[in-house]
Amino acid sequence: MDLPGNSPPHPAGVVPDPAELVVLTGTHSAWTVVAMLLAGLMIYTGGVIGNDAADAGVDAVERPSRPVPSGEVSRTAAAAVAGLLLLGGAGLGFVFGGGAAGWSHGLWWWVLAAAVVAYNATHQRWPGAVGMIAGCRTFLCLAAGAAFGLGVVSWWHAGAVGAAVLGISVYAREEVRLDRAPRVGTLLGCLPFIDAAFCLVVGASMTAAGCVALSACSLMLQRRLPGS
Repeated sequence: MDLPGNSPPHPAGVVPDPAELVVLTGTHSAWTVVAMLLAGLMIYTGGVIGNDAADAGVDAVERPSRPVPSGEVSRTAAAAVAGLLLLGGAGLGFVFGGGAAGWSHGLWWWVLAAAVVAYNATHQRWPGAVGMIAGCRTFLCLAAGAAFGLGVVSWWHAGAVGAAVLGISVYAREEVRLDRAPRVGTLLGCLPFIDAAFCLVVGASMTAAGCVALSACSLMLQRRLPGS
């Protein structure tokens, strides 16, 4: 089975995006932190699978070996699994993220899931959908930060991550248009450095080191895992 070409860097970026939670494990429930990290990964995975289902027609022409167009996985099954993961991730984030700081804070997880669905539904026919990718990562940071009321610092973190993802996404489109050797995976793999900088600002040096280690693992995995 082909793997998505961005599989290694993306989860490595999703895990430290809620770095605010790891920073606060000393004063909040570790179960809450684990649940919210899991929520982010569930929404990411649901988005990837949903993207395969949404792009099945295009992939049948351009990437026929992909799991859905090749018939290895049905489009209906892929869409169903994606929906369950998105609903489960958003629900998990809402319950655990909202419970710590007020239920309204947990709504960011539903906004994130809706943004993922909107991107998958529109990116093939609307160039502006590239901004939704940045929006998804921004909402993830805001969802994590809002859970524990981190306020302005969390907004700066979310803005920095969103701006970086937007720049990478625009660059990726140029790579495809100019048929250049892809470097997007490397750039995505370096995103945790932004999270590391945030952790240093709030005085969490060990968590910052963990973010850097995730980036290194991402870049290493890109060399070892096959991608389409």
